[in-house]
Amino acid sequence: MSDLTMGMITGKDGRPRNHNLLNAMPDDPSKTGKEDDQRINVNQDYELDYWSRTLGVSKDRLREVVKKVGPMVKDVRRELGK
Repeated sequence: MSDLTMGMITGKDGRPRNHNLLNAMPDDPSKTGKEDDQRINVNQDYELDYWSRTLGVSKDRLREVVKKVGPMVKDVRRELGK
């Protein structure tokens, strides 16, 4: 592993993947946008609160559905029939 790839996420071929992950900022609840309104992050309390209220389900039910169908809002809505 070269100095350039040390600590980077690499693919099966050993080449670096998605170098932008190295510069990723932590999730900031004050910065929302297109990506935030399409995904549900059940590991963020404010998102879990928001989406459980918006979808009219308990936090536990929301976690179950996200685990089953993934974090995309459209998939969660479809699973919930909303």
